[in-house]
Amino acid sequence: QPLSKCSGSSLLPFLKGEEPAAWRDSFYAQCNGTELYYISRMVKTRKYKFVYNPTDLDELYDLEHDPYELVNVAARPEMAGVLKQMYKKMWENAFASEDMNFVTYIPTVTGLYGPSIINERQEETV
Repeated sequence: QPLSKCSGSSLLPFLKGEEPAAWRDSFYAQCNGTELYYISRMVKTRKYKFVYNPTDLDELYDLEHDPYELVNVAARPEMAGVLKQMYKKMWENAFASEDMNFVTYIPTVTGLYGPSIINERQEETV
C-alpha cells in the first residue's frame, strides 16, 4: 500500500512511456543539521543549483557554465533575480513538503527572502 502522504511523484508514467501531466521543474533536498547549525536546504533546476545555509553564505551555481559547481555566483549583482526565484522555489517546496522545522525555526530570519516571497507574482522561470 502506498503511504498516505509523500513529497515525491510517481514514476509510473515514465515506465509506461507516457509524459507526466504536471512534472515539476525543480527538486528540493534538506539537511536538518544539529538543530541550529549546519541546517541547509537545496533547490536544483536544469540551469541552477541553490543551497541555502542559514549560518553561512548562500550558494548559487550556474550549472550550464559551471557543471562541477566550483564558482559560487550568489553574490553577483546580475544573479539577483535568479537568486530571488530560487529562494521562492525553496519556500514553496518547504510549505508543500510540510518542512515545518524549517519554516518556523531560525532560518526564516537569516535569509535574503522569507516565506512571504511565495505570495509574489511569478516573474520568470529559472
